[in-house]
Amino acid sequence: MRKLTWVPNTHASLDHRFPRIWEEWGRSADHAEPQTVEHSEKSVDAHVLGDGLDIRTQPHDFAKEDPFCSLTAACANVLKSFSGGTPIIPWKSDVAAALTRDFGEAKTWISREGIVLLAGELSFTSFLRVPSPINIFSSMAESLGYKLELSPAGRTCEQIIHALGSIRAMGLVARGPELLKFLDRLAHEDLEVELEGEEGDGAKRMALRCGECQHTSWFSLESLKPRMSCPHCLKKFSFPSGSPPQRNQWAYRVIGPFTTGGFAGGAYCVGAALNFLTEKVARDSNWVPSFTMRNPAGEEFEADFGMLAKPSRFGHTSSPHLIIGECKSFNRFEARDFARAEEAASLFPGAVLCFCTFNEALDKQEIKGLTKLAKQGGATRLHAA
Repeated sequence: MRKLTWVPNTHASLDHRFPRIWEEWGRSADHAEPQTVEHSEKSVDAHVLGDGLDIRTQPHDFAKEDPFCSLTAACANVLKSFSGGTPIIPWKSDVAAALTRDFGEAKTWISREGIVLLAGELSFTSFLRVPSPINIFSSMAESLGYKLELSPAGRTCEQIIHALGSIRAMGLVARGPELLKFLDRLAHEDLEVELEGEEGDGAKRMALRCGECQHTSWFSLESLKPRMSCPHCLKKFSFPSGSPPQRNQWAYRVIGPFTTGGFAGGAYCVGAALNFLTEKVARDSNWVPSFTMRNPAGEEFEADFGMLAKPSRFGHTSSPHLIIGECKSFNRFEARDFARAEEAASLFPGAVLCFCTFNEALDKQEIKGLTKLAKQGGATRLHAA
């Protein structure tokens, strides 16, 4: 454009709206793929208070001394990462509103690049919920009128992953069924094992039999007393000082979240599924273990895990892929599991339903249930692993 000419006897209006370059919905509606050019990346100070994130926008260099530059909207700041993680977030406006909490800041968007904030000549403070996986999924639930929280099994899974150090370590624990069954026997006190050294997720204990109920229980060194309480019948019995336990009655047993029965409440299968998906399918993702959603009407929805996977840069979709998981350790999928998957497909149209199990093959009833679910149609995709 070389020249603008004013036409006599005409009127002009000022449009305060912004181009939809940073609004993911606008990109999709306009069938436009922006060519993003990044000028620089900066680390900024952010303050976390409880569940909130206080972050200060950074104006571009050209805005600092330009007298005609917008005070509030000269460029965009993109929050690409926080605490080492990429905020993979659905770009629906209602999810964004729940995440930003609507603190009077209307110019906040969610895009495939991250959380987009406007900045100008002046630097302002923006208030968001911390873009952690649990907050992102909570925002999704709130956009549907539900409240989300981790289930007891989900908290156990979190604790096991934390104890192991990373989600990748779950792949080592779940490498073979023999190891999983061995850990489950330890959790049920059906087996004790002697370990060399003093390190590991175990504690040395003594096997003592209660004189009242005749059950054998394991007691830590700190709990050994002249009179002890049986964890089975709750009666008191005396320490057998006349016939002290032999060396083979001392052993190690698992402690912490590993003591949960039923293959850690299904946490081993959930962790193994998340490890597989993050390693083989979606390297950039946010996930939460087993969770429960409830709405004010008392309706409830449960899932064994949820994952938001970042789409490929070469794909035709821009919004993250939502994966809802249903897991079984060595049990079989039943009618209630398929009913729960149908509910997930209804709540989250277009989601990927992922059935995961440690069993080597599906039986006829499971295949029948999965086939029926797949034939129902819709945009929901179905995977079994």
